[in-house]
Amino acid sequence: MNNEIAIAAHKPSPSILVGRFKALLKQHDDKHCLSAGVPAPPPTTDEIFQIYELLLSELIYNLKPIITDLTIIAKQQREHAKGIADAICARILEKNGHQRVKDGENDWIMPKLTWLER
Repeated sequence: MNNEIAIAAHKPSPSILVGRFKALLKQHDDKHCLSAGVPAPPPTTDEIFQIYELLLSELIYNLKPIITDLTIIAKQQREHAKGIADAICARILEKNGHQRVKDGENDWIMPKLTWLER
């Protein structure tokens, strides 16, 4: 029961990460704008990687709203697919461990792959 309360406490509003991603892109544009009326250069794949990695750190439990938002962002940033895939792979390698799973009679030790359930 306490685990359910902890999960509910970390559950963000739907699309909150998409909004944060857009805000971070705007910060990038504001920072790189050379003069009024001249648009900033688009973010590089490395910059998208850094932003996505920051948002990916929000995934501390396997929560559908966060996974949905991360998927939406990835779809919107297809030209940076390599950077996004690198962020996801780094996160899996960083957080991959093992978990004990019980199915009544059996007790299994299985690899924990938080982000690969979709």
